[in-house]
Amino acid sequence: MSYRFGEPKLNVVKKIALAAFLVLLCFPQAIYSDQKRALAKRAIIITIDGLASWVLKEANAPNIRWLMENGCYSLNAVTVDPPATLPAHVSLFTAVPPSVHGFDFDTYIPERGYVQRRTLFAYAKAAGMKTAIVVGKKKLLHLANPKWVDYAPQIKKANAVKVTSVALDYLKRIQPQLLFIHMPDPDWLGHKYGWGSKAQLASITECDKHIGAIVKALNEMKMWEDLLLVVTADHGGEGRGHYGNSDKVKLIPFIASGGAMKLRGELSHPISICDIAPVVAFLLSLPIPKEWEERAMKVIPMYRGVRISSLQHKLHKTSLQMPKRATTPFLTLSK
Repeated sequence: MSYRFGEPKLNVVKKIALAAFLVLLCFPQAIYSDQKRALAKRAIIITIDGLASWVLKEANAPNIRWLMENGCYSLNAVTVDPPATLPAHVSLFTAVPPSVHGFDFDTYIPERGYVQRRTLFAYAKAAGMKTAIVVGKKKLLHLANPKWVDYAPQIKKANAVKVTSVALDYLKRIQPQLLFIHMPDPDWLGHKYGWGSKAQLASITECDKHIGAIVKALNEMKMWEDLLLVVTADHGGEGRGHYGNSDKVKLIPFIASGGAMKLRGELSHPISICDIAPVVAFLLSLPIPKEWEERAMKVIPMYRGVRISSLQHKLHKTSLQMPKRATTPFLTLSK
């Protein structure tokens, strides 16, 4: 066969095809990221220990309310069984129940070591992100596998004040792309005085104030616009404990806000605490397994097949069913 000028030779075509295949094979995460065009460049996950949805509705929490109004949310997210701090947090970051990840106990046991199942931190680290954990209970350091977590300080006599101070200091110095903050106080006061008690409600207001300080700092650092901020809990409670399968124990809030979150309103889809890490990973455009993407699509199905960077879809706004309070939210706090 004669060769005519302007037509590629067959061996040249084969070489081009082979080169394209090798790029796809060697750099799948790069192709994935280019297709998804990440909505968020960084994410912060805040858990308020023991924050039951039914108690949140009664609390003076203007900053959390503002995040709900400027994001998407559900007050019907469901935690795992057992509904306890360590099992629930491991499920949050591994996307599987305690029966699968094996951390079904609720105390710090050094001999058990770190969680070895791949977590949200593992996928973030694989994408080259800086990661950090700042927690108010030592047992949550089981999540701080040094292969995947860059910073996980042990804070003595930790409470929401100390946790927020340490987290803000690290955030300002290092600016990690994935940060987990845990505020322990409402759980302690729930066990001491009861869920929904005045003492617990006051501690939720205190945590709300610290969340406001975090958002204010993010605004000042010009980090809000490309941020995904998630506020949630590990379990609820009733009486002075969190046992059993009642709605007061198992229903927790899921709030997704930040400048990068384009959705608005109440989510109608069923949400599990095991769905949270997949949603965060998907919006960060991390290289994640198919089952994680499927979990994310259950919560935010309108993202399927859509170029995220240009998405402007908004959900129908519904009543928050929370009392309005006179307390001033962070947007008008003096510097």
